[in-house]
Amino acid sequence: MRTKYFKYLLYLFVFAMFIFLMFPRRKFDMHEIKKHTIPMFDSLTKKIASENQIIDSINNLLNLNKLVGATFLIDSAIKNNPKNPILYVYRGDIYAKQSMVNEALLSYNKAIELRKSVFPIALSKRSNIYFLLNETKLAISDLKVASSFNLDYLFDLAVGYEKCNEHDSANKYYKLYLMRYPNDSLVIKKLNSGKKFQ
Repeated sequence: MRTKYFKYLLYLFVFAMFIFLMFPRRKFDMHEIKKHTIPMFDSLTKKIASENQIIDSINNLLNLNKLVGATFLIDSAIKNNPKNPILYVYRGDIYAKQSMVNEALLSYNKAIELRKSVFPIALSKRSNIYFLLNETKLAISDLKVASSFNLDYLFDLAVGYEKCNEHDSANKYYKLYLMRYPNDSLVIKKLNSGKKFQ
């Protein structure tokens, strides 16, 4: 989502440079330039704030398990911005909370498709659905890709290997995770006990 806004800012910069290059003999008045560019920045800032407010509201409703309200908000947000991949992640979360695994899977797939680049959070959430559907190879594959782009998902990958009863691989990824977070007491305790992670 932020790359989209970065693109808008880049367009705005190119527009400003275009004005500068098209009228080189004219002396620029900063107030005149601000008059034309500030409204664009204001509308962009308002749009970002509005989307963040909607996402915060959806998160709050999900945390309170108010799925009807969350569904209404997410549906209207998607209607207004159907190409925003994070909205489909939240829709998948709503479906997952209702044990509607096929619908959740479709939503996470849509989020990944719209992102057009690796989307670790959607991959991780889709892997949870794959585990529910006993598609462990697909789940592990998603977690490997997610963790290759964001090392925080090494923990999820280790847990995924434990779900597959592949404890050596699980330990390997717990150790890699500990290299990033050496003070994670939960993982340290698990590795020291040698017991299956709960």
